[in-house]
Amino acid sequence: MKKISRNKLDPAANITEVISVLLKKNKVIRKTLPGEGRIHIDRSLPFICVYRNLPGKKDEGTKNLIYGTASYVTSGSFPKDKFKELITAIATILSGTFHSFLILEIWADDDRKQKKINLPGSIIPSFRVFSNERKGSGIISTLEVLENALSKISIHKQNGYSELLFTKDICPPGHDALMSLKNLKKINSHLAGISIRPVYRNIQTGKLYPQLLTNLSRQMAYALNRSFLEFTTKLTIHKVHHFYELGRRTFSKSASSSDRQLAELCDGYDFILQVSPINEAEARTDFKRRKYKKLTVFNYRPLAFDPSEFKRKLWNIPIEEIEDPALRNLFSEKREEIDLQISMMVNLDSPQFHYGSLQLYGNVSKSLSDFAEKILTLFTKKENSKGSKERISASEFYIYVKEEFSYYSVEYPSFIPEVEINKDMYSGLIVSKNKLLIGKEFAVRRNRVESLIHHEVGTHLLTYFNGLIQPFRQLHTGLSGYEELQEGLAVLSEYLTGGLNISRLRLLAARVKTAQYMIDGADFVESFHNLVNNYNFSAESSFTIVMRIYRGGGLTKDIIYLRGFLEILKYIESGGEIEQLFVGKISFSNISIMNELRLRKILKPIPLLPRYLKDAESQIRLKELRNGFTFTKYFKKLTQQSTK
Repeated sequence: MKKISRNKLDPAANITEVISVLLKKNKVIRKTLPGEGRIHIDRSLPFICVYRNLPGKKDEGTKNLIYGTASYVTSGSFPKDKFKELITAIATILSGTFHSFLILEIWADDDRKQKKINLPGSIIPSFRVFSNERKGSGIISTLEVLENALSKISIHKQNGYSELLFTKDICPPGHDALMSLKNLKKINSHLAGISIRPVYRNIQTGKLYPQLLTNLSRQMAYALNRSFLEFTTKLTIHKVHHFYELGRRTFSKSASSSDRQLAELCDGYDFILQVSPINEAEARTDFKRRKYKKLTVFNYRPLAFDPSEFKRKLWNIPIEEIEDPALRNLFSEKREEIDLQISMMVNLDSPQFHYGSLQLYGNVSKSLSDFAEKILTLFTKKENSKGSKERISASEFYIYVKEEFSYYSVEYPSFIPEVEINKDMYSGLIVSKNKLLIGKEFAVRRNRVESLIHHEVGTHLLTYFNGLIQPFRQLHTGLSGYEELQEGLAVLSEYLTGGLNISRLRLLAARVKTAQYMIDGADFVESFHNLVNNYNFSAESSFTIVMRIYRGGGLTKDIIYLRGFLEILKYIESGGEIEQLFVGKISFSNISIMNELRLRKILKPIPLLPRYLKDAESQIRLKELRNGFTFTKYFKKLTQQSTK
């Protein structure tokens, strides 16, 4: 359907005629009706959700429950007879297109009328589904799917209750039915109703519980679409395979505006750069001079913005106005993450920074700590294979990176990243937006170059540019919690290209154990000597590992490399498609939502996949992971290689 902007209808116009013309022209309809009513039909579909205001009553929140669907209308102050004419016209036109049509009306029930759940303070949702047709009718399977889906809606881990009832008239209190059964049959349409106990507001005051309403709205959208799928496949000629395909496809102005504002704020800072010391080289030298007994204070970049003003802008973004529940949830989570990052940057070198890090990246679980300990106990020292000691400098690595850029640019001309040897960085690599920063004293063994390039370019930069083409910018700036999946993918690239060797595994494990040591109360010096004395790391390597963990006041980010890799392995073994993880910078919790948005055709096809996925050896290793990967065999293989 062609998109048209949302606007108010001329009160003098014949609204039904206007809507009918737009439907016949197959255009997106998104308009305001009299008295704050709305109509949203983002493409021709064989169903519509309806809400009518309750006469003489405030009914806060109920109409929000259908805003997540692709086709809905709310009455506002539209005259009753005119509103019925509108619904009849819509049903007549679209039933002609699809050979059948479903009108689903929703309303809030009187809390006292609920038979099964009548506890005044309860927030367990209950639903009654109404039909005016006989039990043998073709619509019944749709209503049974709806009843079942509604019963699985959960609030605070408590499932709802639902029942299917048969009645002559389907209508909310104070109204009569939108259409009679006789007239419905004339246009081959069906009418069903849902009454819901309004647990999303205070019974005494009528005030909303906003968070509960948002949660319920999202679950309702999925429940409704599951029933619409049943109806569509059983009673219409419309071809769909998954209920996600019946969701909203339009990216509304409110969603676009919120996304743009969030992205602009994200572009205003780089969290990892901000919390990384700028005097690493001096601190390293001074620590050695003091015989590794006392550390020089780390210095950091000053904030280039006013945190209070930044947070005012952040929380003024009207994310709550986004109707699409999936997008609203994604953007809300991102706003909370940004708020936490700003607080952490304000509280550098304080206990508050460390507590924020635990919120952002999590703690070290016992299973992760035990696995890291297993690696370090099994491999007590780095491998010493032939040629592994040869190192290349930052300038040489820069050349390799540029060559990799050229490969991807041929595949996708819009892939135009930057690479820079950064004088403010002593060592290491950081991807900041579209740029790869190389520390001035960076050096890496030659046998690690290819895997490292796949890590930085084939994962971090590739997902940045894949995210750029998508309709919302959060996919290139990064959704909330995206870093664990990113680093897990990056370590996976090292494994698939043969670069996840003993040295690398020891490094990832040491990061986990050092984070655990820090959380348990050890200071920088104690953690440093723990790596040197107990795990056979060099002083140089130990300083880098411990510095990364203790920077800012205690940053647990580095535990996500090993943890993310283990999660990726579970995902692949369970049959997950790795290609879909490169759509942008997403988190593990976002995978299902990305699949939903793809089926709803909101997301565009991915332009780039990593070069290593075309490699035969990588595909063999990937197949092995799908068939069930065991670290016991892999560790044995590494041990055998190191002794040759």
